[in-house]
Amino acid sequence: MTLGMAGFAASDTFVKLSTGLVPAGQIVAIMGTGGALIFGVLARLRGVRLFSRDILHPAILLRTVAEATGTLGFVLALQMTTLSVASAVIQANPLVVTLGAAVLLREPVGWRRWAAIMVGFVGVMVMLKPDSSGVNSGALMALVSVVGLSTRDLATRSVPARVPTVALAAYGFAILVPAGIVVMAIGDGPRAIDGQSLLLLLGMIVFGSAAYMAMTASIRLGDLSAVAPFRYTRLIFAFTLGAVVFGERQSMSTLIGAAVVAAAGLYTLWRETRVRRYPA
Repeated sequence: MTLGMAGFAASDTFVKLSTGLVPAGQIVAIMGTGGALIFGVLARLRGVRLFSRDILHPAILLRTVAEATGTLGFVLALQMTTLSVASAVIQANPLVVTLGAAVLLREPVGWRRWAAIMVGFVGVMVMLKPDSSGVNSGALMALVSVVGLSTRDLATRSVPARVPTVALAAYGFAILVPAGIVVMAIGDGPRAIDGQSLLLLLGMIVFGSAAYMAMTASIRLGDLSAVAPFRYTRLIFAFTLGAVVFGERQSMSTLIGAAVVAAAGLYTLWRETRVRRYPA
């Protein structure tokens, strides 16, 4: 899990570096093309059929659209704000998933986890910094990404068990291609890719795909309650890369907000594990 989070932070760094050279829509389309090819080949090697009626299952369709929303939102967030702030806000994902599971899926959530969710949202508000000068628009876009990725995670729970993870990954990346094309049609059109841009985009694809595989392997091989907390190591890697590569200096609001969100998320994970092991 830690290697996976390091990979995601590295991939995010390549994305942010690319946003100064390539339009966001083009980045998303290229990300989708590379990821779909990688996971399409993996599916082929494993004998997994990608084209079947399952692709039209409502949960898979919702998951795929949510994946596109979350990814596009995060790329735009990286373009508009610092790597550190975008990465910190995205850590609210587990809290939103717990909230959605309680409200939409009617899963039981006790008052302690409700309190943790509320505290976590306070941390997000601290990072958004709403004041007389307005809201941090990049952090707000990262919050849009959180909603998309959380919807994806919730939809995944309703995906038929017969659908392999590698197929879901291929679908999720494939949808990014038309999503990126739509964004290019609305905003900045495609640009020619020079050598520097090509290297950055390749780094984004390689590290992002490797991180996805590492995270999936950790969940399959280890106890989820043991490996899940290590997802917050992404903050450490993001803050470090932000400082080294972009010269970012963390504001007090970012540090406090990130600490609150991480603490609330860790507590929620701990309570969920405890409730499963010792049901009332």
